[in-house]
Amino acid sequence: MTGRLILSAAAIVASAIVSSEVRAGGGPESRYYLTAGDDDRNIRVRRSNFTATNQHFNLEFPIAVTGTVRTAGISDGLRGAEYDREFGYTGTDFELVAPLESEFFDGTTDGQFFYAVDFFSGDVYRFKKTWKKPKKMFSVGGPGDYLAMTYDPSNDSFWVARWDSNRVENFDRDGNFLSRFTVGHDLITCLALEHDRGILWIGNEEDRGVFEGYDRDGNLVATVDYGFDFNTLGGEFDLGAVAKISSFKINRGTLVSGNEASLKKRDNNRLSYDAANAGGGSQVSELEVKLKSAVTDPGSFDLIVEHKISQSGGQAKISIKNWQTGNFDIVHSGNIGAAFKTNSAENLDASAYIRDNGVMIVRVRHTIANPNGTVRSQASFVQAHVRK
Repeated sequence: MTGRLILSAAAIVASAIVSSEVRAGGGPESRYYLTAGDDDRNIRVRRSNFTATNQHFNLEFPIAVTGTVRTAGISDGLRGAEYDREFGYTGTDFELVAPLESEFFDGTTDGQFFYAVDFFSGDVYRFKKTWKKPKKMFSVGGPGDYLAMTYDPSNDSFWVARWDSNRVENFDRDGNFLSRFTVGHDLITCLALEHDRGILWIGNEEDRGVFEGYDRDGNLVATVDYGFDFNTLGGEFDLGAVAKISSFKINRGTLVSGNEASLKKRDNNRLSYDAANAGGGSQVSELEVKLKSAVTDPGSFDLIVEHKISQSGGQAKISIKNWQTGNFDIVHSGNIGAAFKTNSAENLDASAYIRDNGVMIVRVRHTIANPNGTVRSQASFVQAHVRK
């Protein structure tokens, strides 16, 4: 790995393709998108195969994949590009806007924003999906040598690894430490979560072409050797394109705050909703949201809801309309209290819940059996990441 500041980026004219069948022992089932900025290459691996193509610019390192692939340059002012799922250049470029003297080698996305960790400081930054307007979120502890990063929608968290240690660590959105596990080597690169299987894949700079897969508890579950010598520092799997919220309605709830029950376009199509329910006995508030996906022939999707109830002991249920049966199937339920909590349902069957026109209908129901006065229910975003 070469940490350095480069003042200009040259376009690469050719786009030769290298493809190879290799000896493998359990590679990822989904496409693993990799950047080898030191070699000016983008690489796709899946199962026992890899394909390498030339980058549109050189020194493209950070990568985020949500329907399309978007890379960034290593440091402020350097350019990355947008690619389709085959790493075909779409004609769109991005100039990274970042703090001076920072460098970013790996990136990730929650579908709404892009994220990357500064190699030198350990500061995690949030970017717009054009790799601009950086905002420091938290620090994973510095100084230095933090390289790899990926997003985990199962608990709305981030996995981060240092290049000079063997630790992979999990942090929540506020930077609170959640867990860690160790691997058998340092020089960890291209950390990425395979969403459909819940496997964290990593590279090893000293053993390029070899990738290891770990579950969230740190158990080694898969290893593959592709036999190439590209220095793959950035890596991601496709989180899926974000389905847009087309409409919503309050099915239950006696009071709705009109200013907050609206789509907040400035927050990338997030929904903010606030309902109050007063009265005796069990109190119920239910939000119904219609989403529409632009992904053709979807395979699976993740549903994510962030919500809270004003009193402890409340229960939240998330259900989706099953277009095959006409019923609403419960895909997640659990108890939540006064703090905001993110719940997710992963790897849902698109054929049952997404119509041919891309429409899905989601219900979020909050219930308190023995309330103490008025109950307030809030949902700050409802979103689905739809994958092929």
